[in-house]
Amino acid sequence: CTKCDPPVILEHANNQHTLGHNGSHILFDKSIRRSDQPCGLCLRPWPMCYFVLGKATGPSRARQIDWRYSKCLNLLKFQMVAAQKSTKNSPCTNHLILCPLQCGQGVWTSNLTAHYTGEPLNLLSLDSVPSVYVMAPGERERMSQIWRTRMDQPTKPNIKQKAPNRHLISAPTARAMLSGISYLIHGSYL
Repeated sequence: CTKCDPPVILEHANNQHTLGHNGSHILFDKSIRRSDQPCGLCLRPWPMCYFVLGKATGPSRARQIDWRYSKCLNLLKFQMVAAQKSTKNSPCTNHLILCPLQCGQGVWTSNLTAHYTGEPLNLLSLDSVPSVYVMAPGERERMSQIWRTRMDQPTKPNIKQKAPNRHLISAPTARAMLSGISYLIHGSYL
């Protein structure tokens, strides 16, 4: 984790653990500004990370991340259905949903309020926007426990750790991406 000092090694074999760790930063870390809409996988602000959700498929009818069009330094595959349920071992329910405002973006549930206030709502009042993120009973307390014990490193990891799935891009590609994002936000290229 780049926000923890000293750095905490996240178990990439257990991506729900990463969601929980980062979710505890979003809830309790004073250096994280919720208005920046931090990414649930790497904590960088939007639009540095963005997610495109595909159509709902499978028996659970859950939307899946379209990995071809989503960008994050820490693109980790995780179970969207599992992330929606708070359990003793995986209390964090911060997950991606399709924006209820029909802007087409995948939005982390912990960022919904910031996302709503950051969107041009000329035709909508916030009263008419659905509030879909409610923490599960006991979730905040269990997330607080994760926050308090985040520096406690196990002497031996329970699971053999895999190398993180990193997607490296060239400098010209990064400049082109940032220019495209600038156009989407400001209507002009960098």
